[in-house]
Amino acid sequence: TGTGREIRSSVDAATEPAAIAALLNRNLLVVSIQEKIAKKGRTAGGSVPLSDLVMFTRQLATMIDAGLAMVQSLQALADQTQNKVMRDVIKDICTRVESGDSFSEALQKHPKAFNRLYVAMVGAGEKGGLLSEILARLATYLENTARLQKKVKSSMMYPTVVTIVAIGITVFLLVKVIPVFADIYSGFGAQLPGPTKFLMNLSSLLQSYFLLFIMTAVIAVGILVEVVFREDYDDGVEGDDDDEESDEDTEMVPPKVKTT
Repeated sequence: TGTGREIRSSVDAATEPAAIAALLNRNLLVVSIQEKIAKKGRTAGGSVPLSDLVMFTRQLATMIDAGLAMVQSLQALADQTQNKVMRDVIKDICTRVESGDSFSEALQKHPKAFNRLYVAMVGAGEKGGLLSEILARLATYLENTARLQKKVKSSMMYPTVVTIVAIGITVFLLVKVIPVFADIYSGFGAQLPGPTKFLMNLSSLLQSYFLLFIMTAVIAVGILVEVVFREDYDDGVEGDDDDEESDEDTEMVPPKVKTT
């Protein structure tokens, strides 16, 4: 306060210097500060669409090649990004780079958005002074991956529709047509072949649990559509991240500050 009264509060920051700088920007004088280690784990964040990742990588490569600073480039990309998840990821990366982390170290905090290949190539580009060139190659690789995914989705569309239609026709025959023949055959009093008995029993079972079957079919179709046509960025190495050591996020609490 204006009287010099001490204030005890907390501030989130990647490092202690970053916490002190944030307080100084508020015209507060830091008297003492303690670091509290938060729960181990990576920064929270979701997967991002491959199209957004391609655009981010291509634009960042262009900006770096044009001579713009990394922080300035990330800030500009965060302002331009429409996807909220991607925007939050870029802002967090920008904050970590400002606090002293390298670009590859900041990317490691978001394994759902950037796979290990992406991070490793960026790290190699930083060490070799070829970051813009590496980012351009990554963008080209991701663009080719996106085109391949579109081709796969297009090729899967026809067999998926045919399969759904075939299942629908089969269900219609079992529910509406087979019962008619079952009534006819039952009047003959003759011994029916095994396959015919199987179809009749299957028809009776389907009629008894028709609603349950429909619910199961809808769920199965939804899962199939999600698997085939989803746009999330999948790095193809799921399960390997559990073997890596978790990073520690830090929270600076509680600093004592007074106004200058």
